[in-house]
Amino acid sequence: MNKNDDIKKTTWIDRFSKGERYFWFTIAILLLCHLTLHFFAMINLSEQETELSNKKQPVLYEIILSDNAKKNLELASPILLKNMNIEIEHIQQQVDNVFDHIFQDIKNNNMDKFLDFHYSVMGEYTELGAMATGKIGKTIQEKLLGTDFKRKIQNATSQIDNEYIQAMKRHSSFIEHHAYQNVDMNLNSESIAAINNEIQKNISQQGGKIGVLLSARLIPKIVATISAKLAAKVTGKIALKAGAKLAAKSASSLTGASAGSICGPAIIICSPVFAVTAWFTTDAIITKGDESLNRKQFKAEIISLLNQQNQLLKNKYKNVYSQSLEQFSKDIKNGVSDVKTKEKVRIKDKISNI
Repeated sequence: MNKNDDIKKTTWIDRFSKGERYFWFTIAILLLCHLTLHFFAMINLSEQETELSNKKQPVLYEIILSDNAKKNLELASPILLKNMNIEIEHIQQQVDNVFDHIFQDIKNNNMDKFLDFHYSVMGEYTELGAMATGKIGKTIQEKLLGTDFKRKIQNATSQIDNEYIQAMKRHSSFIEHHAYQNVDMNLNSESIAAINNEIQKNISQQGGKIGVLLSARLIPKIVATISAKLAAKVTGKIALKAGAKLAAKSASSLTGASAGSICGPAIIICSPVFAVTAWFTTDAIITKGDESLNRKQFKAEIISLLNQQNQLLKNKYKNVYSQSLEQFSKDIKNGVSDVKTKEKVRIKDKISNI
């Protein structure tokens, strides 16, 4: 290897002495450290300036009034309608349950007792006396419907009222739940409390009121209708039997008179006994025959009449309570919709949206 090759392999570093190399290496290290420190110092300074800027410029808010509750109710309208119909079904089921129970109890416990009374000599004369004094309707009411029929209807109405009150509470809570979605409850606590007070006041005013009015108007009408229709049937039946009894009793009178002729000295006692016996025996025979022929049909007619009046009573209650809950739902939604809810909005965001 010649001298020229050695010269070519020498780098620029080789031109410096060992001392010069250490000098410039130290300078490079210091420069790198300086630049690194400067870099982190600038980042830290930037963060401090940002924090300081934020402290100097706090976020500002403005309270505005919105229609959020109204919009929420409009969006939830199908759900609210479905919930109201569910509550109406609950009330109607309660109506069916309580009145079906009352009228079924009459059929099970009073029906045969009334028919036994009606198809007896004593019952027939009692009904005849009631007809003569104009109290046949009252007699039938007590024997068939029972003396506690009015009280039973009132108790049933109270049960329906309780279900109605619970339905109003559940439905109003359901409306409020959907109305106040994404509404600041703390910011609107006063207005929401005012609405709640109005709702509770509405519930208190309606609770029991409907039932009292319905029962006061319908109970006398139902009782009078059942009593009048049955009284007409009973009167007609007694009138039909009167002719048959008259002919039978005329024949038995001749027999009684003939029997009296053989009584001898005891005719004063014997003839009246024969007469009374003949009279009531005829009644018993004809009444028993009437029962054998007509009891089953008469029972079916009474059941049909009771079923008709029960259905009319239930329909009236269902209609009134359903309409009342519909109006209640409408009033609650209108009241909540009219309330302007407060909303906190950043002024910066508000300006950017303009």
